[in-house]
Amino acid sequence: MSKELIGNQTSQEIYQKYKESPAGQILSQRTRWNRFKPENISNEAWIKTLSLDADNLRHCLVIYGLTDWFISQQNNSDMSIKFDKKEKNLLLLTALSHDIPEGMTAKGDISLEFKTDQDEQEELALIKKAVIDVLDKDCDRHQIASEVKNCLEDKTSKLGHAFNAIENIGYLRTAIIAWKNNDTSNPTFAANLKLITNNVLINSIPKLTEFSKIYFPIKKYLHDRSSIVTQAFNMEQSYFDAYGPESKDNYYQTFLSVKPIWEKWIQQNVKC
Repeated sequence: MSKELIGNQTSQEIYQKYKESPAGQILSQRTRWNRFKPENISNEAWIKTLSLDADNLRHCLVIYGLTDWFISQQNNSDMSIKFDKKEKNLLLLTALSHDIPEGMTAKGDISLEFKTDQDEQEELALIKKAVIDVLDKDCDRHQIASEVKNCLEDKTSKLGHAFNAIENIGYLRTAIIAWKNNDTSNPTFAANLKLITNNVLINSIPKLTEFSKIYFPIKKYLHDRSSIVTQAFNMEQSYFDAYGPESKDNYYQTFLSVKPIWEKWIQQNVKC
């Protein structure tokens, strides 16, 4: 992470400023995916199980790494969309910055499924201040902060669309980690991890299969993990029981409606 990112600042220096900021200090004490975290599981155990993506501060490092990989793979592919140095640096800065406002709001990390437009707008209103505070005065901090905000706000823009794809790869990455955890010594913990997997498959697979049409790294990521994703799509109906009696059937039926989307993608993209 030592590369120059904005002006003379490196990505490491920007991350360090975020880490030492009041918002960063708050995020370092919080975890992500809390909707699925059993009360008797410590933050340390949760992060150990799900990797750094469950750490509300260091999650940005996961997305930073995925962003760097995504751009490199896309630029070296034969697909038409490419990212120049300025666009790459803006996407990398967005990766480092995107969740910092969660340390500036009372709600913190909110599950994508339950995030309201008001929640989104509250975070977007804070992102410019977060970016301006960590950038040196010798660069156009306000303009750069506006561009980061636009990247997060306008998912139809070139960079906003790409960053949305990267975030969804991040969700799938964690869903696969959760699926691989087969600890039967704590049934409640294991059941909740399976909820992460089926919830992400429901919400992200329809998006990712579309993203794969224009982004080579998305296609490659899905292709390389097609076996385990297919395995997860064959999970037992009982894995939805942890949603509770009022919700489990609805989630399961939605899950079944997404499964054919994945099966069609497999038929078109994975050779037997």
